Amino acid sequence: MSDERAVVWVDDLDEDVCWTLVAREPIGRLAFVSDGSPRIYPLNHRVDDHSVLFRTEVGSGLVELLDGPEVAFEVDGADPTAETGWSVLVTGHLEEVRETGARDRAAPLEVHPWAPGAKDCWVRLVPSRISGRAISRRRDADRDELVPYRPAD
Repeated sequence: MSDERAVVWVDDLDEDVCWTLVAREPIGRLAFVSDGSPRIYPLNHRVDDHSVLFRTEVGSGLVELLDGPEVAFEVDGADPTAETGWSVLVTGHLEEVRETGARDRAAPLEVHPWAPGAKDCWVRLVPSRISGRAISRRRDADRDELVPYRPAD
């Protein structure tokens, strides 16, 4: 961006904005430690009542994380031309969605895995924390007040 009047802002995002952004993007990355080594898996997801829902294969490595140690889920967006972007991090633990009522409620969310194979295990990331940051360039350099970041519609 060549406009020298633009000011670069780095904003901490409030929780509602974080959930809006996570819900808007279909792909995120699940980060965890397995056998002492860090792992990061891209996966498609849906937001359901301030939690992250995805499906995996019964017996997959992700099933081993159920009711286990804390994991992290990251979603981001960027505009390289405008040199702007955002990132949201959700931390918490994974639990299987087993109850019939909960699965029935989740079914219309159409969590459709892209990877091949039977993805019959529904998993919910129950958050303990969500946080986000955005970098933006604003042309209101003369204003002293911070204008909170809001995602474009």
